[in-house]
Amino acid sequence: PAAPARPPDARAQALAAHIPGLRVGAGGPPPPRRRGPPPAPEAPPPLEERLIAAIQALLMADTPAEFDRIAAEHPELAGDTAGPAFAQLIAIAQRAGERDVAAALRAARARLAAREAPAGEPAPAALPDRSYQAVMLANSRDALLAACRDDPALLEPAAADGLSARAEAALDAGNEQLAFAIETRAEELAALRAELLAGPALLRAARALVEAEDDDELARVLDGHPALLTDAAQEALLGLAAGARAQGDDDLAALALERRAMVRRVRAGLERG
Repeated sequence: PAAPARPPDARAQALAAHIPGLRVGAGGPPPPRRRGPPPAPEAPPPLEERLIAAIQALLMADTPAEFDRIAAEHPELAGDTAGPAFAQLIAIAQRAGERDVAAALRAARARLAAREAPAGEPAPAALPDRSYQAVMLANSRDALLAACRDDPALLEPAAADGLSARAEAALDAGNEQLAFAIETRAEELAALRAELLAGPALLRAARALVEAEDDDELARVLDGHPALLTDAAQEALLGLAAGARAQGDDDLAALALERRAMVRRVRAGLERG
């Protein structure tokens, strides 16, 4: 006889209860077979659904080896893609009072980061106090956008890691209220970052920067698009230059590279304060 199915992990069950449409370990008999031609193959689920399912699987891993196998089978967990999903799920768990689930999510996120870090790589720098205070004082989207305009490093992945470390330190100190406030702000920052760094939005901003005709227009574009001061924007501008050169427009390619260098100088000046 077949072995009985292993019940789903309690942490994953608790998480699933607070995420609409997410089911863990659903049992019951298989659906009845349909007569006639087989149904057309379904389209793959959206990235967000795949991320949630992959994170759920990580929480149910029984051993480090199983965790590593699941991480390897889900490339959507690599890099910066999963960061906003982790932040949102942690906030959901905290609002639901599921402290163990939130802790498990943080541990999974930290283990993923450790897997991706090259051997011997130093730990990421802590989030500076000035940046942390700017985020925590931003009580609206506009205020958070203004904070990112003054400190574009907040739109980089390292800022999310820094906020996570602050939240964990608050939990270690027994200050759950502060940890919840930090995670909530981290979730808001992740949503803003995803909005500003989305491919179409970033490409429009990069084109506006290249097409600006004078210093005043350049200043307006930079002020309206803080994402232009990120590493992702450097890649976007490099792509614009490569595309222009491929089409034989060497002048546009040179201008894109010139604006790219100018953006680096602006960011360096902001970092020096």
